[in-house]
Amino acid sequence: GSKELQSICLICRQNLYISENWYHKPSINTRQHNDLCDIHYDLLTQEEKEEYTKIDYRYQLGNEINSYQSVKKTENSSNFFTSSSSDPSPISVSLKNENGNDWKDEQKININSLA
Repeated sequence: GSKELQSICLICRQNLYISENWYHKPSINTRQHNDLCDIHYDLLTQEEKEEYTKIDYRYQLGNEINSYQSVKKTENSSNFFTSSSSDPSPISVSLKNENGNDWKDEQKININSLA
């Protein structure tokens, strides 16, 4: 396989791949990507969806392309901690974002703003 860029969903942290499940909203701060998987993209309002682009080609990432990791996509590398898609519970992560907040706090905000 060729080297492909990848990202992760802001909400559930699953891997996103070009032309598969990667929805991207341009970001001013390139250390914080606004990327969603197809499941969480579907939960957005119509107005919010219009700000996102489904990434089918590298060039759609524009200037932000340099802030993404290129990975060699192998069959088993993405199954590191993938939960089965039938399991609806989100993967809990204790990653800190730049403000030192727990990601879980941010998820609550995200989910509330979708309502």
